[in-house]
Amino acid sequence: AKDQGSDAGRSLGREAIAKGLAAAEKLAAANRDERFCVGSHSSVADLCVVPQLYNARRFEVDLQPYPRLRAVEAHAATLPYFQAAHPDAQPDAAKA
Repeated sequence: AKDQGSDAGRSLGREAIAKGLAAAEKLAAANRDERFCVGSHSSVADLCVVPQLYNARRFEVDLQPYPRLRAVEAHAATLPYFQAAHPDAQPDAAKA
């Protein structure tokens, strides 16, 4: 991961991200359709969760506690509009 600041800053970032993901996991787990955060179609919730998981990886957050969010992300990765919007697919994306 790129330098995200001091160790204390990274730790604070990880804590904040994990707290938000835990709340989103609870909400998504209540949805009957495991492909989406809410309902049976892509929504703003899905649009927000996917980049949050991307950012969580940058901050090295353990994603094991969020199986539903990871399932939503995996399904989103099969959809052309999510593929086109992925940060790595952008023309100005930094190459790893």
